[in-house]
Amino acid sequence: MESAATPENKPKEKWWTILRSRLIAHLQQREEQIFLLLSLLIGALTGLAVVAFIVVTERLGMRLYPVGSAAWRRVLVPVAGSLAMGVLLYRYFPNARGSGVPQTKAALFAGDGFISLRTVLGKFFCTATTLASGIPLGREGPSVQVGAGIGSVLGRWLGLRPEKVKALIPVGAAAAIAAAFNTPMAAVLFSLEEVMGDMHAPILGSVVLASATSWAVLRLLLGNDLSHRAPAEFVASAVARQMYAILMRQCIVDGLLLKRGRGYLSQPCLPQDSV
Repeated sequence: MESAATPENKPKEKWWTILRSRLIAHLQQREEQIFLLLSLLIGALTGLAVVAFIVVTERLGMRLYPVGSAAWRRVLVPVAGSLAMGVLLYRYFPNARGSGVPQTKAALFAGDGFISLRTVLGKFFCTATTLASGIPLGREGPSVQVGAGIGSVLGRWLGLRPEKVKALIPVGAAAAIAAAFNTPMAAVLFSLEEVMGDMHAPILGSVVLASATSWAVLRLLLGNDLSHRAPAEFVASAVARQMYAILMRQCIVDGLLLKRGRGYLSQPCLPQDSV
């Protein structure tokens, strides 16, 4: 006969499993209170991830293209880098494929806010290597998926409800744009309008907080250098001021046309009455 289970022969849980279970139970009772603190943490971690993007890309690029290197590197290195990263994305990180923003929106609206840690790591590594090899793409779109993934992973690890995990997706996206472009205010608008599709979303406070935190991490570690510079004599010229005024008016007109177009397309099509 089998002996009855006793406290001595029961498998013991590991101490970190017990600690995590108690932490999750405690947080579930105070979900609303810890959401803003979690937004701060997501902003800080996403800011660090974007800084790592910049540093890793620049230093790896300097190794792949040293000063005075042969001309053949400009052909072989981009091709080899693209092929290698393509194989990794196809075999090991299929969910890390794409620019990053559409995949983030798909995770928000169709995937219950799920972005795996594997996808986050794969997106970071493959994007950094691809950029360093000389492919003319940007880090902004991939940063959005990485930031949203950080929010998704943290939310699930802390045992938050699915709707709260989904709410962390635009929070991480705003933090990523704020650090990638050095534009915290534009990051808030991008996250609410492009990712959420709702300028009056109730998570506005968390989005602003994460964006400001990520931007502060970027400035603290890399300073306040501009990502794009124009010659001083061009900026101060009268021609430049006229071009800026024309560009501003054109952006306003394009924005109004886009808004009207979206409103027209969103109207339901009513069937015509049959004669």
